[in-house]
Amino acid sequence: LNISYNSSMLRLLLLSLFYHLTYSHPHPGVHLKGSSCLDAEFQSYHIHTLFWHNNKNSTAAAEDLLQGFMTRFNLDQSNMCQYNPGDLRETDLCVFETDYEAAGPFLTGQTAVFVPVSMYEETVSWMVKHKGFLDVFVHPNSGCGIEDHLMHGLWAGNKWELDGTIFLD
Repeated sequence: LNISYNSSMLRLLLLSLFYHLTYSHPHPGVHLKGSSCLDAEFQSYHIHTLFWHNNKNSTAAAEDLLQGFMTRFNLDQSNMCQYNPGDLRETDLCVFETDYEAAGPFLTGQTAVFVPVSMYEETVSWMVKHKGFLDVFVHPNSGCGIEDHLMHGLWAGNKWELDGTIFLD
């Protein structure tokens, strides 16, 4: 009886220690305004469509989906995003250059669209309805890359592996 009691107490102590170490120290990434990532405000969103960059059918489907999106939302080459994806200065709906190979946290090709908060429902709904066999990843932009991509992102279709280590630099 004494051994089982000590074993239970040790497990409880270790669990408490793990909880304390996990939640008492800041998580990676600090919000731009200096507050922690746990309470960071979602300032905008990105919609990514992932495709197999070495497969012409998958690549063509992603390009067609992006073109359909641009047509639906009246976007053209003048609506290309002006800043890098991690930069929060964009304000209007815009399209990033397509990555035809692995880039950022994505291990394959992907298209990306910057979405202001006010257009989230309309743009995400359209993309999910029209994605076909492609997989779509939507994540907020709060200035906390790890949390935005690995904790707060949503998938339509299959969930793909992301490389979160790029946010550690």
